[in-house]
Amino acid sequence: METQAPDLQDVMKRLEKLEKQNRRLRLWSICGVIALGVILVVLIGAVCEALGPLRDYPYLRNAEARSVLITYGDGPWYAKLDFEGLALRDAQGRIRVLLGGEGLALFDDDYQPRLEFFDVEGNVIWSAPQ
Repeated sequence: METQAPDLQDVMKRLEKLEKQNRRLRLWSICGVIALGVILVVLIGAVCEALGPLRDYPYLRNAEARSVLITYGDGPWYAKLDFEGLALRDAQGRIRVLLGGEGLALFDDDYQPRLEFFDVEGNVIWSAPQ
């Protein structure tokens, strides 16, 4: 059984046919991408038209404030975040945590600085100052 080398003209015909198919595939791909883009723009426009202007949806806008206070009813604030830092109070109104330009401060019941680490059962495993 002998194998023959393909004729040069046959190879050229195959190559031309392949290039033609490749050009056609590229053309259809570009048309498909353009069609999908148009459909996407139309759908986005329809959704925006259905939603109406964003001013009707205040939760979609950014919130801007000089400070944020977390309170319970009409009582004192429990957390305060502003340009000076963050402050956290306990239920009795005592400041427990201050985080600001001077650093981080943690306080115990006597308003003395204290840092404690607890295990999963709630027992103190490390404390500073000792």
